[in-house]
Amino acid sequence: MQHRVTVTEAQDGMRLDVCLAACLPEFSRAQIKRLIDQGRVYGPARKASDRVRPGWVFDVDAEPQGSVLEPEAVEFRIVYSDEHLVVVDKPAGLVVHPAPGHRRGTLVQGLLHRVGTLAGLGSPLRPGVVHRLDKDTSGLIVVARTDSAYQSLAEQIADRKVGRTYTAIVCGHMKADQGTIDAAIGRSRRDRKLMRVGAHGKAAVTHFEVTDTVGPCDILHVTLGSGRTHQIRVHMRHLGKPVFGDPTYGGRGRWATGLPVPERRRVQKALEVLPRQALHAAGLSFVHPARGERQRFQSDLPEDIRTVMEILRG
Repeated sequence: MQHRVTVTEAQDGMRLDVCLAACLPEFSRAQIKRLIDQGRVYGPARKASDRVRPGWVFDVDAEPQGSVLEPEAVEFRIVYSDEHLVVVDKPAGLVVHPAPGHRRGTLVQGLLHRVGTLAGLGSPLRPGVVHRLDKDTSGLIVVARTDSAYQSLAEQIADRKVGRTYTAIVCGHMKADQGTIDAAIGRSRRDRKLMRVGAHGKAAVTHFEVTDTVGPCDILHVTLGSGRTHQIRVHMRHLGKPVFGDPTYGGRGRWATGLPVPERRRVQKALEVLPRQALHAAGLSFVHPARGERQRFQSDLPEDIRTVMEILRG
């Protein structure tokens, strides 16, 4: 069986074996390296250590290791759907595609149940997925239903022609009402599941604008100039203003130690309401793969983030 993988912008500069292992979670990195050494990976790079570039396409000749992806009934809201693609307003807590620890109940399995078919390109466990949202980040995501739509959307992402905007609550107040964070992001050497700012990472650019203030926190409108893993969360932590509620990058309580008692109490109450990061993918735009028209979608803030804002306002 052959699996096709298209390198995304977020994977720019990765080793070939690391990139393919990330895109094909049903195979271990050792299995991927063995397939490369056996000449069963076809594409513009030939060695496991070769660095990949966005838009490169690889065909991996191997049988999948693991269960077949089965449709499941999963709760989420479809914003738009046609024969080419589907746009979903993903709720917090929903994983986009199967991965270790999350084999069932994902967005992809729910889409197979709801719309029936997705693009055949990409990993068998990630059909049609051209970009992702973290499990606990809510908001808009587009998934391709045809191979041509997948290729078009993947190219738009690589060329930075897909518009993605976010609303975030951050801990504390920004030093400027608007600005740009230009700081490379790479894997943490201590924990490979985490990301960090560092000179040896990949270029990452985040633009922000303060749109409101709620008690001890600011609300930001954020746009991406790149698409690194955990980018907004890592960049905000780098500035010392982590995303409110973020359990991984410093957004749960310790930052509030020096606040007046009434504000500390409101922060604690808000954290009890929100077990995740206050980050929502509010806007999404792209050129429709078939019609050539610019499509724009907006998503209202979910109830948990709106409740947190009310609590922080006091």
